[in-house]
Amino acid sequence: MMELEAANIDRLLWEVSRRGLRLRHIRRVSYTVLRAEVRRGDLRSLKDILRRQGGRMRICRWRGSWALAMQLRRHIALAGVMLLVAAGACFLSTRCLRIEVVGNERVSEYELYHIAAEQGAVPFSAKRRETLCAIEQAVWARFPELTYVYASYAGACLRLEVREPYVAPEVHALEPCSIYAAQDGVITSITVCRGKPAVQVGDRVKAGDLLIAGGYVLGEQEFCVHADGEVTAQVDLMTSCLLGGTYTEWRPTGREAQGRVMRLGRREIPLDGGSPFTHFSTEAMLSAAAGENSPLYLAVYDVVYRETEEVYSEKKKQAVVLAQQEQSYFEMAAQLDREAEILAFDTREIPVQAGIRLLITMRAEQPIGRVGEVNASLPEQS
Repeated sequence: MMELEAANIDRLLWEVSRRGLRLRHIRRVSYTVLRAEVRRGDLRSLKDILRRQGGRMRICRWRGSWALAMQLRRHIALAGVMLLVAAGACFLSTRCLRIEVVGNERVSEYELYHIAAEQGAVPFSAKRRETLCAIEQAVWARFPELTYVYASYAGACLRLEVREPYVAPEVHALEPCSIYAAQDGVITSITVCRGKPAVQVGDRVKAGDLLIAGGYVLGEQEFCVHADGEVTAQVDLMTSCLLGGTYTEWRPTGREAQGRVMRLGRREIPLDGGSPFTHFSTEAMLSAAAGENSPLYLAVYDVVYRETEEVYSEKKKQAVVLAQQEQSYFEMAAQLDREAEILAFDTREIPVQAGIRLLITMRAEQPIGRVGEVNASLPEQS
């Protein structure tokens, strides 16, 4: 943006137009001053016109690369920072900042990272083609069963791609068998892939009951197949425990007695008074001492004996019950299948003469089928 000043602005504009110069965003400030944008190629001709007409020119604002150059010229610190940033970006573009492993399923990702590190591919290491070749050869040597190994740089990342050999899925045995209940429960769902269902949703079964029959009759044809499917049931696990005397605590009754004892070394000798209570707590206060630095240290204490009694503690009882609940929860959860879903957990307290008996019940939904010998053929139901 230029500011042009001349005695006759109209004559200046006419001369500019006659010479074919281009001014953009012209704005008249006064009768003798106007502002406009001038191309760098027209700057010399414009200066010649102003010199002939006795005018003058002043740059108000630079644009484009000239503006950036002027800013850097005025602010040396900014120029230094930009140069450092550019240098840092150029430096980091030549470095490997991280490693990415793709395609592995059975091969340990940690071992692949370790192999790459042994070949020099660590954070901020230089990008080298030799490093990529060394990594590929080391991976081939460590895992010869792989079918494809390729290392490359993707930006600041070293990408190690491997492919493992195809492993055929395990073929299950096809000998005839049936599926039986592994524990008691109420059937919640049954999916039969092969065989004939022997129960329905809502049936209550016991351990050992037939769930999916491998031997059955359909029409006049008798089948004996390898039963396959999934049967889930709602099962209940129960346990009980006795809390005897663990929910009481000793509290002072308010009765006290005074006494005095002497301690000579490790020996304690009563001097006066004593405790007339069966259960009590003590509080000793030092009243006199002698021979502090000698082998036989003598001290006399005034002792207060406070009678205590065993009383019921709701807080302690709740703490004991909670600890037992947590222990029982984890013990019963360990008996469930990995796919089991816990539906309810309940605790019932029953007072007994010896204390409190806890009845703890866990209700869960889990698969209960187990494979067993094929059953006798089930007749076809009409």
